[in-house]
Amino acid sequence: MSLRARINLLLTFVMLVFACALAALQISDSRNSIREEVEAATKVSAQLLGIVSQLNDQQSPAHLASFLQRLGRVRANDIDLFDRDGKPLYHSPPSTYKAGRDAPAWYSRLVSPKVSEVSLSVPDGTLVIRPHVSRAVLDSWDELRRILWLTGLLLVAVNAPVFWLASRSLRPVKDIVAGLQQMEYMQFHTRLPPFKLRELDVVSETFNRMAQAVEDGFAARERAERSEHQLQQNRELTQIIQDHIEEERRNLARELHDELGQAVTAVRTIATTIVTRTREDNPEVASRAQTIVDVSGQMYTAMHDLVRELRPLSLDNLGLGDALHDLVGTQTQRHPEIIVSLQLESDLTDLSAELSISAYRIVQECLTNVLRHAEATQANVRVSRAAEPPGECLVLEVSDNGVGKAADVTAREGHYGVLGVRERVSALHGSLTVSDRQPAGVCVAARLPVQTKPTVALT
Repeated sequence: MSLRARINLLLTFVMLVFACALAALQISDSRNSIREEVEAATKVSAQLLGIVSQLNDQQSPAHLASFLQRLGRVRANDIDLFDRDGKPLYHSPPSTYKAGRDAPAWYSRLVSPKVSEVSLSVPDGTLVIRPHVSRAVLDSWDELRRILWLTGLLLVAVNAPVFWLASRSLRPVKDIVAGLQQMEYMQFHTRLPPFKLRELDVVSETFNRMAQAVEDGFAARERAERSEHQLQQNRELTQIIQDHIEEERRNLARELHDELGQAVTAVRTIATTIVTRTREDNPEVASRAQTIVDVSGQMYTAMHDLVRELRPLSLDNLGLGDALHDLVGTQTQRHPEIIVSLQLESDLTDLSAELSISAYRIVQECLTNVLRHAEATQANVRVSRAAEPPGECLVLEVSDNGVGKAADVTAREGHYGVLGVRERVSALHGSLTVSDRQPAGVCVAARLPVQTKPTVALT
């Protein structure tokens, strides 16, 4: 049911209640007034006829009947005269007032009072006075009808302008409903105009603020989704680039180890043979051959270090744990002034190749930053596995006791070590934290989701 119909129904109900109360009051007043009128008329008639009968006590009933005929009808009473034998001598004529009309029977029962007839003894007869209330009841009924008609006209007169005003005032509700329907179809640019009615204008302003907030939120969500999609693409691209770089490093390391390593070994072997054969006969040739042996040895050592930098062979052959032991050992040899310790607290043999090489590069880059910039005397590498939602993760921690601060490490310009570590961690959907240690130093911690090697079932 519409609000307009409810307003009119409410107003109609109030008017009907008012009409019913007015009708009930009118019926109560009519009952009281009819009773008083009939009782008074009956008393007056009884007194009058009693006096007349006393004055004419020597007269016959016929003489009294003649008097009553001349008297005519007394409005609220029916008068009957009977002789000594009960034979009717006189009956009052019917009332000519509103002749032919009577109030409804139910209304007569409501307002008619309970009155008794009066009998008077007259010479040689009986005079009976019966109260007759039909005319008074009809007057009351006509008065009630006039009141009800006026109430009905008033109801129509009030309801019509109220209906029109409600229709005019609630016309903006259609615009509000249309706006809500447009919002339902994701037309978030919808706005409502200002309304003259204050309450509806407040609704319009609230709706417009809500629509603006929804539009801004939807636009922000779209931007966030686009950013997230672009970030995911960047992560995938970064991972592809890193995988390609690692593959090229692996190929280059293999070529250096297999081709150049064999060539340098062959040169060193030949030069060693020349030294052995010409040491006594031709010392000068032996000296030059020895120089070739020394240079080729240095070349082999440099090539071996380069191969280790490009791709640690132990990583492919023995796993992450041995590769980290090699890395820590190499850094200790190169920088004996710094004590580098390694703690392996979990089994690392079942990690995937992608996760192993990324973890190795993260530790390698962090150690390089410590050795180059931290001015530390101690460094510690800790590797463990932890069960964290939504799954297991590999925890890499590289800490030192140097002079650096976490804010300086993350904000240092011109150094891309931490940036490279962060990119690797992000590509693997991990997390990276850089924090200060007490009393001095920095701790870099990376948490990487664990990817294990696929297992092959043997049958």
